[in-house]
Formats: sequence, C-alpha cells, structure tokens
Amino acid sequence: MARRRLRARTFVVNIGDLMMQWTNDTWISIVHRVVNPTRDRALGARRISMVFFHQPNYDAEIACLEACQSPDRPPKYAPITSGAHWRAKNAASRTAKPIA
Repeated sequence: MARRRLRARTFVVNIGDLMMQWTNDTWISIVHRVVNPTRDRALGARRISMVFFHQPNYDAEIACLEACQSPDRPPKYAPITSGAHWRAKNAASRTAKPIA
C-alpha cells in the first residue's frame, strides 16, 4: 500500500468494520496497526498516536444509514446487532492468520 503525505495540522481517523457496514462502504475500514518506536525516536517525534475504541450498545441494530443507500446503491450488508458483530469479529480473530 502506498504511503500518503499527511497534511499539516490534521487528524487521521481509522474507523472500524462496523462503521464501514453502517455507511455501506462510503467510509472504508483499513487494516491498521501501531508499532511503538524506540525511546530515542519517540522523544523527537512530531506525531502522537492515541487510541480510543467505542462500541454501540450490545443490542443496538446496525443497519445501513439511509443517507448511504439509494435504489442504485442498495445496502451491501444485512442488519446485525452490535453484539453479534463483535462476537463474529472476536471469533474470527482467534482463527485468523497473522498479518505479515
């Protein structure tokens, strides 16, 4: 994957697969990971990485937002509860092969 040049004074937000389903792939979830730099590199860094994970209520239904669908662009994903989505992703992560 090609690296993109970041704009000054901006944020990069990585969304998860659940948000991708909600938006009918309008916003795309990508594989992302963070590697801690060595102490000497971290001290001079101009970037900060913060983590915030949020999950809707376990019983919340996740269905394609109306603004993200049309007759020409029907929903790509069946409605699912947040809890069922989490359980499926968690189960898949236990059997997935590591990312190279």
